[in-house]
Amino acid sequence: MTATPLLVLLGRARTAGLHITATEGRLRITGPREHGALARALLRRKSEVLFLVDFYNGRRRLLDWSAAAVRGPAPCILCGGPSLLRDPHDGTPLHRTCAERAIHQGLPITTRTPPSHAPAGRIR
Repeated sequence: MTATPLLVLLGRARTAGLHITATEGRLRITGPREHGALARALLRRKSEVLFLVDFYNGRRRLLDWSAAAVRGPAPCILCGGPSLLRDPHDGTPLHRTCAERAIHQGLPITTRTPPSHAPAGRIR
């Protein structure tokens, strides 16, 4: 089973109405109980989510993709268009603008994870 990319989880969290806050390295997620599994998935990735809380809450406008890898074109997991960039958190092909839009506007909450086209193994 493939893990759901972090930025997809955050987009679903927006749609689900989850509130994510961080204080002194502690992550707090509140919202409707029916989205408990989504909250737990985010908590399992606490260190990465802590880095993105300000963006999720609108205190930062743009994602920092300075560590994003550039590879050959592959379909973006959100829009399907060709993407040279790889998500710096998961290595999946993803446009930064698609990720930003998903986190700010939300993504459909589905049981199916968008297919990852990332090569197996560690992304550098």
